[in-house]
Amino acid sequence: VSTQSTWGDSIYIPTQYRKHKYMLIDTAGVRRRARIKETIEKFSVIKTLQAIDNAQVIVLLIDATKGIVEQDLKLVECVVTAGRSLVLSINKWDAISEEN
Repeated sequence: VSTQSTWGDSIYIPTQYRKHKYMLIDTAGVRRRARIKETIEKFSVIKTLQAIDNAQVIVLLIDATKGIVEQDLKLVECVVTAGRSLVLSINKWDAISEEN
C-alpha cells in the first residue's frame, strides 16, 4: 500500500487478515508539551489522541535508546483512560549496549 501524507498526518491503512478487516493508523510521534511550538505539531497531537479514541488496540513504540520517558507514560495513561488494549513495542533495541 502506498500512501502519501504531510508530516503530522495520521495515515490510515486498510488491511485484511483471515477475512477480518482492520484499519491500521500510523500517527506522528508525540513530543513533550514544552517542545511543541508549531501549530502543525499541536494538530498532530490532537490527531494522535483522536486515533487513540477511535482504536481498539494501541501499539506504543518506545525508543530503546531513551527508555520510557514521561511523554510515553502520559500516552499510556490516555490509552488506559480510553479503555483500550495496549501493546508496547521497542524500537532501536540493537543500539543498546550490554551495559545499559
